[in-house]
Amino acid sequence: MPIQTAIHLPEELETQVGLLVAAGRYASENEFVAEAVRFLLERYAQTSSGTDQGSIGTLHNDAELLDQAVEVAMKACEERR
Repeated sequence: MPIQTAIHLPEELETQVGLLVAAGRYASENEFVAEAVRFLLERYAQTSSGTDQGSIGTLHNDAELLDQAVEVAMKACEERR
């Protein structure tokens, strides 16, 4: 069962995500954020620093990192156009 989490994006990112959803690139904002998080977790797995906390713990404790995940996913989506 999916975990429900509230996130707060800067207005610019929220607007861009909304535009991608409206354009049909993603079915919902939730789908977009899930892809962004998966992308960042894959990136961390590739560049693991060997900390005990692991990728998921690092992401959970770092809101800025989550913002970066969203930005990375936005850029990846734009590059696919």
